[in-house]
Amino acid sequence: GERTPCNLAVLNSDYIQEDEILKSISEIGKHVEPFPNIPEGTLWYNQNVTQVTLGNIFFGDNYGNKVDAKVKLDELVDFLNEEVMRMNDVVAEAKYDSWVYILILSIALAIVLVGYFLYQRKKMKAPNYLKPINDKKETIIGYLLLIPFIILISLFYIYPILHNFHLSTTNYSGINLRDYSFIGFANYKTIFTTELGGLVEMSLWTLVFAFSVSVLSFVFGTLLATVLESTNSKIAKIYRVIYILPWVIPTVITLLVWRGLLATEGGLINQMLNFIGIRNVPWLTSKYLSRASTIFVMVWFSFPYYMVIAFGFLKSISKDYYEAAIMDGASKAQMFLKITLPLTFRALVPMLIMGFIMQFNQFGVYLLTEGGPASNKIGAPGATDLLVTYVFNTSFNTKRYGLAASYSVVIFVFMAVFAIVSMAINKRKERR
Repeated sequence: GERTPCNLAVLNSDYIQEDEILKSISEIGKHVEPFPNIPEGTLWYNQNVTQVTLGNIFFGDNYGNKVDAKVKLDELVDFLNEEVMRMNDVVAEAKYDSWVYILILSIALAIVLVGYFLYQRKKMKAPNYLKPINDKKETIIGYLLLIPFIILISLFYIYPILHNFHLSTTNYSGINLRDYSFIGFANYKTIFTTELGGLVEMSLWTLVFAFSVSVLSFVFGTLLATVLESTNSKIAKIYRVIYILPWVIPTVITLLVWRGLLATEGGLINQMLNFIGIRNVPWLTSKYLSRASTIFVMVWFSFPYYMVIAFGFLKSISKDYYEAAIMDGASKAQMFLKITLPLTFRALVPMLIMGFIMQFNQFGVYLLTEGGPASNKIGAPGATDLLVTYVFNTSFNTKRYGLAASYSVVIFVFMAVFAIVSMAINKRKERR
């Protein structure tokens, strides 16, 4: 087959020819054909497929145990055949037209909205919602001024959500880019049946990740804010600038730098450990270490946000609390845990909820680990794959856009319910 000039130049370079292994691989490459540009080809480039098989053959499984190369290659072939069949298996059109589903969902949404309206109306006092509108001119002008914002919100928020939901009810994929059809809730059925095991595992890890990062960032940020608040003002200003740098530096740069620092081979941290006689630590290639490293990096990246907010709130806490605590013999640690942290937590609950949602949908993890290390099971989610990164893989590595859209709808519903319930609980606590 044809070979591109740049590939030929690389094969003939000294870098390849002077290395025995690379030279041998290059010789094999002269007798193979370029991979065809077809939708099924994306399966081969999926790291959860190739990395598992080739990595296990050359280096053993994730626990260092040797594997049978033939068995692993047969497993790869079977998996690829199954995935190709799934990719080419066009789900039949739904028995009912799309308008039937739209009608059912519209009725359900209307019931929810009416119920919410009646609930809110019941809570409001009569004078508030029965108050007549005296100045209709001002009201009309107000609505006219809102029209540009309503249009922008509709274009950039409402339409994408509705379009995504529409795609989730179709068989839109790499082989159905134009001739896709409406299939109802078939994609959702796939998620909660054949892919339920992976969904549960990823959901648990995503919840642990988001909760850990949010809580640790808040505690560490508040602690630093407390220390800086009690420090000399000039020194505190210098340290505030230093501590806020992780938040100011662009996310991509920060994560790529940490990826280099934590690299098993050649990473700066492992080089420093080697200098004092410690072997390389698999920060990003061990299942549990990679998860711990991911949480650590995201906390390092997120704590300045809470530090800045907490620093401003600490000024409003009455000094009487601390004076009374000192009189009772409380230590600084006890005052932080019993006074500062609880009061700051109550004030920052809405921001903590938003922070949890942001971490739940944290795509930066993909830049740090690419979802790896890969599972021993071919095609299974990686150790650090969050729901949002798995949606990305499903969409762009296997080209199952309809299924990926269904996953994103599930995530959206979960986060919406979480936000509503959390805010309701917070409001009840405030009333008490």
